[in-house]
Amino acid sequence: MVVLPYYHVPGEEGIFRHYKQIADAVEI
Repeated sequence: MVVLPYYHVPGEEGIFRHYKQIADAVEI
């Protein structure tokens, strides 16, 4: 499970890109 640091608060797009990057890396 990947969790962003509590002090890191990106915009919604930043969060979307972050998880999309993870999804692409995992290749579900």
